[in-house]
Amino acid sequence: EDDGQGPWRYGANALSPAKISSYTALDVLVDAIWEHFPSLKKMTIAGHSSGGQMIQRWTLLTSSWITGRMHSVVANPSSYAYLTPFRFIRGDWILPNDDNDEENAFCPQYNQWEWGLEGGGNLTVPYKDHALNTNVSNDALITRFRNRRVLYLAGNLDRCNVSTTTVDSAGSSPLWCNSHGLETSCMDEMQGSNRLERSEHYITSLRRLGIWGEHIRRVVHDVGHDHSLMFQSAEGLEALFETKNETVAPLQVMVD
Repeated sequence: EDDGQGPWRYGANALSPAKISSYTALDVLVDAIWEHFPSLKKMTIAGHSSGGQMIQRWTLLTSSWITGRMHSVVANPSSYAYLTPFRFIRGDWILPNDDNDEENAFCPQYNQWEWGLEGGGNLTVPYKDHALNTNVSNDALITRFRNRRVLYLAGNLDRCNVSTTTVDSAGSSPLWCNSHGLETSCMDEMQGSNRLERSEHYITSLRRLGIWGEHIRRVVHDVGHDHSLMFQSAEGLEALFETKNETVAPLQVMVD
């Protein structure tokens, strides 16, 4: 498919002649690496921005996962696939469709795939449907995801809240920042106003489900939406290679 919004991020099928999911392609690659390199001890699957979106959702759905030998690194995505319909809005965790105000009434897709696990909507993703059918229920899928090691990276300067940057005739931008394509649909905005905030809200949503040890979040200081600086940082290198770095501050988690 090609809807102009990067459908490979959420596992949609490719156009003809090979109508396979982007996630199936990644499954085949991962399986081939294990087959051809049997002495390989560990594998890291990492993505930044749209790549981070793909890796978070693929890690949730894939069956090509070997617990204890694989981990994912999800850096600065614009949105996440939530595991429950609750969202952090106006300082509280609520069910938006029960909030009875105009702001949320016009966003019925907020918890459908790619933003949540509900069916319906306009996105046709056979890979996701098969994963949900195979796991019988969302609860079974969540239990499996709980035990998969995922390291989340967020740049503390990735706070731009506009989707595009307009440049005037003098070559300067009247806007305060460049978000590098922040997604700003109502479904995205329900996760937060910028990538840093969305990262904070998503990790808290996991903690509310009791998901802790294997899902770790690090904030990379003085870095915005830049994949090179993110992955070359002390936090990024530790996440990629899972090596202890004395310059990385201990993990701190706040649950609302």
